[in-house]
Amino acid sequence: RRGGREGNGTYNVRVVDAAAAAKVDRFVYVSVASIVPDALGGAESAPVMAGYFAGKKMTEEAIANAFEDSKVCLVKPSFIFGGDAFSVNPPRVTQQYGDVLVKILGSGFVKSVAERSPGPIALTLAEPVAVDDVAGAVCAGVFGRNPRMSCDGTDEIKACAAAM
Repeated sequence: RRGGREGNGTYNVRVVDAAAAAKVDRFVYVSVASIVPDALGGAESAPVMAGYFAGKKMTEEAIANAFEDSKVCLVKPSFIFGGDAFSVNPPRVTQQYGDVLVKILGSGFVKSVAERSPGPIALTLAEPVAVDDVAGAVCAGVFGRNPRMSCDGTDEIKACAAAM
């Protein structure tokens, strides 16, 4: 647990502080979609990932304190897919497999079921996001083309990426 907080919080806060001291113009951070801790009963209620969520929250708070909203882009994916190899840690599926999941989980029917479902089921049914869309949203943030401060979830990430 401590490692999650340290790696996703303490070290990232040091990066935020260094960026603020260097007076960088824009700050982009890849965090975690709000649906993830919400689905698990809240960040504090998910003992396996409590340190991870605490670290992400710590970093987002440091960013909010160090930069104006207009100079920040938070990219918040739930499940990212891409590449040509499966991975357990971190969990990843291939581009080909992810494309199939998008067709199923991105359908209007499944999205409507997910919207009406309790947290863990909604998270399971959440459409994953392609690594290329995450990269596009990050680029949009870097170049100030993102339409909002936070791209939270697949649909918002795709919209941010489309700005490129």
